[in-house]
Amino acid sequence: MRLVASIASWLPWIKGILPHSVLLGGKAAELYYFSILEKPAPSLLVKETVLGVERGGKSLKAFHEHLVHQGFQRKMVMGSLREKPMPLYHREDLGFLEFRCPDKGKLKNPYLEGLSAIPDPWVNLLLEDPHVVELKYVGQRYSVRIPQTGRFILINGLQIRTHKRSNLEVQYHASQCLVLILYLLVLHEELREETLNDLVQVKPALLIREFQQNLKENGPGTAVWEGAQNFFLELFPQVKAVQLTSWYWKFLPSLSKVLIEQKTGG
Repeated sequence: MRLVASIASWLPWIKGILPHSVLLGGKAAELYYFSILEKPAPSLLVKETVLGVERGGKSLKAFHEHLVHQGFQRKMVMGSLREKPMPLYHREDLGFLEFRCPDKGKLKNPYLEGLSAIPDPWVNLLLEDPHVVELKYVGQRYSVRIPQTGRFILINGLQIRTHKRSNLEVQYHASQCLVLILYLLVLHEELREETLNDLVQVKPALLIREFQQNLKENGPGTAVWEGAQNFFLELFPQVKAVQLTSWYWKFLPSLSKVLIEQKTGG
């Protein structure tokens, strides 16, 4: 169990960007434990630090220069699911720092001029009305923003889509996204309720339907589910596999209720 959030050691280095960014990925998932559940978080052993920003490029050039001054190097790294290298920041003792920003269409390399950020079609949703989590590290307090719970769950749910011909890398990525959903929702009614309440506000409804369909196609017995289940049971050895399948069969109808509430206006 983590008594201190894994983002903590990064806070002195990224404090200048905190008011203008939202923490994403596994390090954000931990903070739902610290903030909403008010208890330690099981260690996800997440390597990457991911921040969502409203824009990259020249408007945030000063923070790019700050990172370089602090010993970070900009590197072009080939991602397993992308055709082109991705711009990341790296420091030997801290690891990789990644920025995501809204997709700006077909502009040529707009995210390499100034702060390097990766265009992402889902970031706009994750930046909407975030939670603020107060963290203390080495005697200083920091305000870290994380996405609304439902939006965080939804975006991970939209990424568990696979096809019959999906390669192992695609299946692994889908399993990792599903792990984050299980990590937050299987054992915590408070987070389930908050997620469903938030999803009622998310439009268009097509996104909720796609999330629901992805769960149906990657449920118990599939490779994606088995991969996520194995990792989850390593994190929570006291949990039985039947608890995950029980959650699954209860959660699918809950998404149907969300769609009904959206249609009827509550």
